[in-house]
Amino acid sequence: MCSALRAQIPFARVVGGCECGCPSVGLEVDHPLVGPAPSLASPVVLGSYDDGTHNLVLFTDDGYLSSLELGYVSDEVPTVWPDPAILVRTSLHR
Repeated sequence: MCSALRAQIPFARVVGGCECGCPSVGLEVDHPLVGPAPSLASPVVLGSYDDGTHNLVLFTDDGYLSSLELGYVSDEVPTVWPDPAILVRTSLHR
């Protein structure tokens, strides 16, 4: 399943951002160029950052990447992604 989602990355593009101003993005994959991953419940991946205020969520729709979202627990809306070096924990939901 992970390899099927990774195979979609070269064929994915950003198709929109979040209305709140955070860096979350909608994704669209060119379906004729790459197949879907096995159907799974979404979100597929949850990650957390060691700053204690952000998390990362990857969503799919019908086996294709559909959005990458930044969750946060603060009053101030983040406008950029946290440093990837502080992504410390990721769990895959099957």
